[in-house]
Amino acid sequence: MFMLLNLKKELTSVLVVTIIVTIHSALCKNTVSIFI
Repeated sequence: MFMLLNLKKELTSVLVVTIIVTIHSALCKNTVSIFI
């Protein structure tokens, strides 16, 4: 049970990191296209 809870927490943090990275790269692309 504890292992499952730990795994769920890790998966959630991975998901959050993925979302943040995706948004960050999208923002960077938009900024670059504005400057060019």
